[in-house]
Amino acid sequence: MRAGFEQLNPGVFQQVVASNLLGPAYAAHAALPALKASGGNILFIGSLAGLIGLPSASAYSAGKMALTALTQSLRTELSEAGVHVGIVYVGFTQNDAGKRVYDAQGNLVPVAERPGGMQQSQEAVAKAIVRSAYRRKKRTVLTTIGKILDLLNSLSPSLVEWALKWSQKKMQNMYK
Repeated sequence: MRAGFEQLNPGVFQQVVASNLLGPAYAAHAALPALKASGGNILFIGSLAGLIGLPSASAYSAGKMALTALTQSLRTELSEAGVHVGIVYVGFTQNDAGKRVYDAQGNLVPVAERPGGMQQSQEAVAKAIVRSAYRRKKRTVLTTIGKILDLLNSLSPSLVEWALKWSQKKMQNMYK
């Protein structure tokens, strides 16, 4: 999604949170019998927005942060059954040309352009996800920027908040 919270239609907020939380939760729930029988692996695909709330992405961030809580809860609940539960926090990934996101009113609009150097290829992200599943990692943060933001946020959330505000102003000026 791409819209400020104040302008966001509540229905769009609900739809974005549902797709980012309920979709993965329902799939995990449906797979539980097989996962318990095999000692399998649930690996949720999070986002850096699940670590740090991003401006103009409140619903997306809320859904991805809730996915973090679901991961933590299920990890505790399912550990005795031998089911591993982890999460991979993906950063900017190269998108297919036709990818769209919701605007404030629920209209599909093109994904905002992202600097090329800040994006990972789909292949690199897929390899990192498979590696994380194979190693049964609890938590994986992708991209150098993601790892730096995660560390800085744990040390100084105020500094990260300032950087996000600065970045948002810079992006707004680009689109004027």
